Amino acid sequence: MKIIARYILRSFLMPLGYCMLGFSLLFVIWDLFDHLNKFLASETPPLTIALYYACMLLPTLEYLAPASLLLASLYTLWNFTRNNELTAMRASGISQYRIMTPLLITGFLFSVGASLIKETLATPAFEWTKTFQESGYKAAESVPASVLTHYDVRTRRIWRVDLFNTETSRVLQGVKVTQEREDGTRARDYVADRAEWLDGAWWLFDVWTLEYDANDNPVGELTRMTPGDTIIQEMRHFSETPVDFQNVAKPWIFLTSLEIRAELQRRGVPDELPCGGTELVPTNNNGKELIRTFTSHT
Repeated sequence: MKIIARYILRSFLMPLGYCMLGFSLLFVIWDLFDHLNKFLASETPPLTIALYYACMLLPTLEYLAPASLLLASLYTLWNFTRNNELTAMRASGISQYRIMTPLLITGFLFSVGASLIKETLATPAFEWTKTFQESGYKAAESVPASVLTHYDVRTRRIWRVDLFNTETSRVLQGVKVTQEREDGTRARDYVADRAEWLDGAWWLFDVWTLEYDANDNPVGELTRMTPGDTIIQEMRHFSETPVDFQNVAKPWIFLTSLEIRAELQRRGVPDELPCGGTELVPTNNNGKELIRTFTSHT
């Protein structure tokens, strides 16, 4: 990097750091006026408060960074003009593109970094802050959720879970899996006491099955799937993962863009709609979430 580029970059990064720090402090102070009494009432440790505000700042980075970049750019160029440095650079034959290159590269790197942070750290940080607030500003433990229904139009499987851990979803209690045919009729039910995610596959414990004919009528009665004393059955053809159940249980504001796209694909929403959108339809008798794709008419 040439001397002039280093000088422009150094002159730009210093006010940029001040702007980022100033906006962050303003945000923290503004929020602290509203939550200070709650921290004191809950006797929240200082380190937990610091972690809370660190997690609060991550989702706001996409708003703080553009404002800081704008103000730092204006200040840097104003300072160059005030000291006649910009005129001297132009008189020395340095083009305006060369002068602006360090600022543009910095802005591009900030954009990439903010996008990566939003997709990796900001979403779980925002979820943690909401959970922290709902738990009375104390460290919250994972709370089991009940009666979860998961349906994937690609695999045509319906999962009904009575109890699972919202943090990992690796252990599901009271599991019923319904495998459908292409025409939407049921082919088989798997009923298990629990399911565990082990070695990259689901293992069902004490599993029973029930077959259905082409008219969606049960054939016979529930029969034990595993013979003899073996009560564990590996279901490697089940493609669902614990992350899928985590995403179903979360509100959509806690999902990244990639997770939202995966959820839309699971529900059968195409990536592109010609003219219109999608509409959630109440669940049918099998408990599936249906998607109605519609087009607008003019």
